[in-house]
Amino acid sequence: MLKLTVNCRADDNGCPICALVNIDEAAMTRIQLFSAFVKKNGLYRVERFDLSPTWYNVDVDVSDPLLESLQAETASVECVCLNVSADCFWWSAFLKNSDIEIETEKVPIQPYQEKRVA
Repeated sequence: MLKLTVNCRADDNGCPICALVNIDEAAMTRIQLFSAFVKKNGLYRVERFDLSPTWYNVDVDVSDPLLESLQAETASVECVCLNVSADCFWWSAFLKNSDIEIETEKVPIQPYQEKRVA
């Protein structure tokens, strides 16, 4: 489980603090394929609808056995997308029924590629 800090493009107290997402082998393969496509075609990024992350209004501990009980602390979001550039990936979304865009911190792809080679 990967915990990511959430950045909000508005000074709004209703923005989530963090997002949790599980990156399995299939997801990482897809991210690496998108990254290769971006590099090959000289693009900034590719974007795909992807509801993988859970967005939290409170800071959560990934190892907390009561994590599932925090469902009431999840943020309502829509238009959730996985974004992949040549060297990193992140998720973006809008707070439900608003024009407030949020996005997770960017995650470098390189460490994941090195793990797969080792």
